[in-house]
Amino acid sequence: MAALGHTFPFYTGPKPTFPMDTTLAVIITIFLTALVTFVIILPGIRGKTRLFWLLRVVTSLLIGAVILAVNFSSEWSVGRVSTNVTYKAFSPERISADVGLQVGLGGVNITLIGTPVQQLNETIDYNEEFPWHL
Repeated sequence: MAALGHTFPFYTGPKPTFPMDTTLAVIITIFLTALVTFVIILPGIRGKTRLFWLLRVVTSLLIGAVILAVNFSSEWSVGRVSTNVTYKAFSPERISADVGLQVGLGGVNITLIGTPVQQLNETIDYNEEFPWHL
């Protein structure tokens, strides 16, 4: 069992997650496809205008990709602090925790992780996302 990470082989483990946001991956794929398509068409443009067209198209694709990526991402501003706070209202018991905040155009993400995670006979590991959509 040690070779399997101390789990039984017939139990499924946690599903692997995609290493990045899928929305961002789609945006990057679309703009890279447009760039590759333009590079394939580029030899058909004659003279000095080939360089100017290359600069124009690459600049506009980069600006468009950045605008869309920032619009759909949730990590515009990130902050994190370690603190000792009361965990429950009207309780004198305090916990040591890391509080994180991510603010973006897509919403707000608030994280509370205890250091250590097990405190006061509870697991302190919370992550809440508050999206705002039009």
